[in-house]
Amino acid sequence: MNKLFSYGISVVGILIILLGINVEKLTFMPDFIKPVYVLALGVILVAVGIFFVMNESRRSSSIKHAAEEVPIYEGVGKKRRIIGYRKD
Repeated sequence: MNKLFSYGISVVGILIILLGINVEKLTFMPDFIKPVYVLALGVILVAVGIFFVMNESRRSSSIKHAAEEVPIYEGVGKKRRIIGYRKD
């Protein structure tokens, strides 16, 4: 999922929370929609957006290789060191 889309979900959730605070003053909202329901929807959207942002950043931070790289060592025992990598 795109990080921009995740931020968008969070911003929409914040806007819904702000709408829920003043829901009694709005004339286009039906009477059966209570402010608690609107606030809960906003909080859920913000939580989902934050979850997707965190999940995307965790996934994008890992290095992706076309082939697995295997270290090439020089020396024996404790004196060996890595001198390069080979694609396996």
